[in-house]
Amino acid sequence: NRIRLMTDETGYYEYETIRPASYRIGSGPLAYRPAHIHYMVQAPGYKKLITQMYFKGDKFNKTDRSASRSNLIIETEKTKTTNGIYDQGTFDLVLAKA
Repeated sequence: NRIRLMTDETGYYEYETIRPASYRIGSGPLAYRPAHIHYMVQAPGYKKLITQMYFKGDKFNKTDRSASRSNLIIETEKTKTTNGIYDQGTFDLVLAKA
């Protein structure tokens, strides 16, 4: 699944999705990738950024080489709307000048 987003003039973005599941990457009890979302971000005058975001509390974060970097893990909180209760989180992305 893919999505293409455009930010506003301040760089703000927002989207709604279904939280992905962890998945097996080999044999053994810890051979799983934690739930995550990939990002590729680009803007004129900046270096392209490819990264991924993880969710706090996933039991496979500790054993995943990328997820163990704490700045890639977000905490979510329950948000009540007229359409139901959702997990909401913030993942800030910062691009380096080219």
